[in-house]
Amino acid sequence: MHYEFSEQEQQLIAEAGKIANQAMAAGFDPSDLRQARDWMGKLAAGLNPTGYMDAGLKTGTPLTAATMAAMEAVAGALPKLFIPFEMSNRVFGRLVEKYGKDVQKQEILAALQAGSLVGAVAMSETAMNVVNDPLTTKGVKGPDKFTVNGEKGFVIGAETADMLAVVGGLDDGLGVFLIERTAPGVNVTKADVVSEYAPLHIGSVKLENCEVPESRVLGPVDVNRLLADLRLWENQVLIAAAVGIMGAALFAATAFAKGHRSGGKPVIAYQEVGFKLAEMLTLTQTAQLMAYKAAWLAETGDRETAVFTDCTKVFCSESAEETAGSALRVMSAAGLKPDNYADIAYRYAKFIQIAGTSTEIARVGIGDAVLK
Repeated sequence: MHYEFSEQEQQLIAEAGKIANQAMAAGFDPSDLRQARDWMGKLAAGLNPTGYMDAGLKTGTPLTAATMAAMEAVAGALPKLFIPFEMSNRVFGRLVEKYGKDVQKQEILAALQAGSLVGAVAMSETAMNVVNDPLTTKGVKGPDKFTVNGEKGFVIGAETADMLAVVGGLDDGLGVFLIERTAPGVNVTKADVVSEYAPLHIGSVKLENCEVPESRVLGPVDVNRLLADLRLWENQVLIAAAVGIMGAALFAATAFAKGHRSGGKPVIAYQEVGFKLAEMLTLTQTAQLMAYKAAWLAETGDRETAVFTDCTKVFCSESAEETAGSALRVMSAAGLKPDNYADIAYRYAKFIQIAGTSTEIARVGIGDAVLK
């Protein structure tokens, strides 16, 4: 692994962060479905010329350490909508790129990159993961179409997606049904989650005799391979989100410590505050290195990719909580103001820990790998 980004890679990272900050400055309500959908389309269109959208969506362009760094920059600027935005690109998009037919790729991937299409993956059903929750959604084949029935209880981005990639059973394996959110037989309702997570646009999806043409079905595919891919891609998004919010929380706490005075001197002059900032910086930079290495291992096809990604997910998500908590302590009451990055980071760090492969389930996998 190279520990220095090329000039081109540095430019990608800088441009991605700049575009994301401009989008944030433009102002929008991330909880408003129409505004959020429009924003995600505009962000994709703005990022596309930089090459940011290529990773995973363009054949032969893997997600690299530089891509991870660019994703981190976007997450730091736009922590509330980064996860559904990247679940559309880096999970839904990669699913189509890897398992789709050429005609499906031509239609969908170009639309994702242009921002004219937003997708979401409907995989989990009664829980947030499928490790211990078998899939019951199933498609029954007819002459030229499939009839799909089932329920997906927790789909990130379902409320704003134009198209859902619904994972379910086929007669001869596992498949993915590409379904318009507004298609007959599809009912998307707001999931029962606290208002702080409204920008994730989590929805419950119910499919009742939903007819899907064969041209919109991926598969049959190998069950273990598909689920492993989806877990990896989802965890990569969540890792980038964790590192991004860590950096944002550290920046907010440092700026406050330099600008706020207490007892006649800047807060940063107090030793305990300096120590706290030092600990936050140490955790953030360690998390960055792990995130970049996890992306590099995946890019090179290393056999340690899955377990190291689990290790990275655990460390980054839990370090994000610790870093955000430290930022709140440094900032005191200022950290509780609306849309403060430290407060947002703390709330989303807790979500990241249970989304994708939860930290507890990841620990089981890590332990199994150690014993082997």
